[in-house]
Amino acid sequence: MNLFLNERCIRLSEHKPSAEKKHSLVAAFESKRQIAGLYRQFENDAGIPELLIWSGNEYDKLCRKFISLFTRIDAAGGLVVNEEGSLLFIYRFEYWDLPKGKIETRKNETAPDAAIREVKEETGLRSVIITGALPATWHIYRHKEKTILKCTHWFKMQADSSQILQPQEEEGILSIKWIRRQDLATILPETYTSLRELIQSGDQH
Repeated sequence: MNLFLNERCIRLSEHKPSAEKKHSLVAAFESKRQIAGLYRQFENDAGIPELLIWSGNEYDKLCRKFISLFTRIDAAGGLVVNEEGSLLFIYRFEYWDLPKGKIETRKNETAPDAAIREVKEETGLRSVIITGALPATWHIYRHKEKTILKCTHWFKMQADSSQILQPQEEEGILSIKWIRRQDLATILPETYTSLRELIQSGDQH
């Protein structure tokens, strides 16, 4: 399981790494208190590029304990593909991103419904169809003195490129663009690290 704090990665793994990366923080899972301390050390030292905690046969317990350290928020979004195979990106906060937003849990909204709603709201698309599920991404950030862990549920979608695109400016979206598959390499350096693997895996299917 990979989680991201800004552009730095936290890896939770069953297996002890065969070789430790230079300057990374690596430890075997012992307790919730221990991993809370490791996270604080990682959070406070930007010079540590990666935190890796391995668990042996207690992987599920490690994941549960780590997630329980944070206030969790669930979101949903879409990797939208058109009839020519191009992928839809939005530009906000100086990054090329994918449309996404919080799931309205108070309204009993499901992740697929939230993903479609958010894609439509942020891009102006009127017709979007889910064609499959993609791996979730996990991102940690601070908000109003709380440390939030956002789990974003992703779906691959199909939409006709003849539809008019309209960026949702109140959400900070400045531009929307269809990117051809052969041009993905030029845009990936300007996307979030947590999304690059998702985009590349979604592009394979």
